[in-house]
Amino acid sequence: MLTTFPGRPSQPRGLTVTEVTDSSVSLRWSRPETDGGKPITRYVVERRDAAKSTYMPVGTTPPDSGHEFRVIRLVAGSEYVLRVSAENEVGVGDPAELSHGITAKSPYCESINRRLLRRRADTVDSFETRLDQFWASSKK
Repeated sequence: MLTTFPGRPSQPRGLTVTEVTDSSVSLRWSRPETDGGKPITRYVVERRDAAKSTYMPVGTTPPDSGHEFRVIRLVAGSEYVLRVSAENEVGVGDPAELSHGITAKSPYCESINRRLLRRRADTVDSFETRLDQFWASSKK
């Protein structure tokens, strides 16, 4: 007779970033391949500054939450490494970690700045109560 003992869950699969803002990062993942023989009780989300080695917990989420979490209170322009672990009554399993750091930044700033650099404003008509302008590409 072979007896097996429950263990910790394996790491969550497919950890990806779904959104980045100047103060948050949204994550999504899939269930671990194994739950260690006991139901998963929660997922633990952690972050660290890319220049440091110590992780700090940023929150937990129940197993039926849709496998998503939004890390908040990030500093714009700072780079972070994020990871997620599954937990059952035996303990916390190995983490799934993003393969690269994520910089908190507005998704709009870079594309807006790029577009504005390529365009210039031309005044068409000016009246006492109105100013008409149009944007034209500076490429000719």
